[in-house]
Amino acid sequence: MASAETGIGMDRPLYYKSVRDRLQNGFQFSDSGVASGRELVNEGAPAFSPAMAEPLAQLEHLTVERGLQVPIPVVGRPPAVSKPHGLSRHRRL
Repeated sequence: MASAETGIGMDRPLYYKSVRDRLQNGFQFSDSGVASGRELVNEGAPAFSPAMAEPLAQLEHLTVERGLQVPIPVVGRPPAVSKPHGLSRHRRL
């Protein structure tokens, strides 16, 4: 995976590893988060909004290992809804 610069002179996975505890603290009341990154377009996310909602258990994998941004915690659970037409394996936003 190519390094993705954060603008602070460090690649994203290294940056997220350095702030892992603070990041997890920010998600303490959440069950999931919104991950975003241009890399997700190759996995079926729409090009105009490459994002997906993932369980909080995946936070370290998404940030430290994949270097994706996870800026938004999701608090609460959405009501059960049927699967929208054309939805890939990712939960699109």
